[in-house]
Amino acid sequence: MAKALRAAIYLRVGTGEQSVENQRRDLEAAATRRGWTIVRSYTDQGVCEPKERDKRPSLDAMLREAARGKFEVVMCWAADRMGQSLAELAGTLQELHGAKVDLFLYRQAVATTTSAGRPWLFSPPAWQSSAPAAAVSLTATRRASPV
Repeated sequence: MAKALRAAIYLRVGTGEQSVENQRRDLEAAATRRGWTIVRSYTDQGVCEPKERDKRPSLDAMLREAARGKFEVVMCWAADRMGQSLAELAGTLQELHGAKVDLFLYRQAVATTTSAGRPWLFSPPAWQSSAPAAAVSLTATRRASPV
């Protein structure tokens, strides 16, 4: 049986009129299915197009606590909740990887807690290269894709 992990949930919505409750419900159900224990929830409410970390105090607090080993996995509803740009997302992923904290993305159905999910986010050179190089690679992949 898999080890029961301590999980943190990160929730974000762009406007004050929106609610994080749908995100919370989906992530809590996913944690239950996996046998993970949610130890903390972090919410940045009404943060649209967050370009700087000081505009996202809960993300910043979560990353500080990840570095202190407060949990083993961060659960987020979708990749765009973690970062609006590839560079911002890559920076957050590098911090989590450096803290040895896994990531679960509900909408993308990716969990770095599995051998299949780990390379998707944490394999070199994708997240260890510069963000512009990763963006060029992503653009080339999209052009080559028939979908």
